Amino acid sequence: MRKGFATKLAVVGIAACAAIYGVAHLDETTNGNAFLDNTMDIDEHDFMKFITKYRKTYGTKEEYNYRLNVFKNNLAKIRDA
Repeated sequence: MRKGFATKLAVVGIAACAAIYGVAHLDETTNGNAFLDNTMDIDEHDFMKFITKYRKTYGTKEEYNYRLNVFKNNLAKIRDA
């Protein structure tokens, strides 16, 4: 696979993940627009890039949240070092 194509595919994957995440978190407080309430912080955005790059998948929301928390904790350790 050509490198340029793989990069474009990864970007599309990240965008798709962000869109799915946003749709899954629609609620009445944002009038149907989850992206306006800043539900995805920068660490979660970085996590989405990570799981796209390394083709990670998680079978349940609980597993996703667990892995996200592990990722955030590791980022905090790196920032504090």
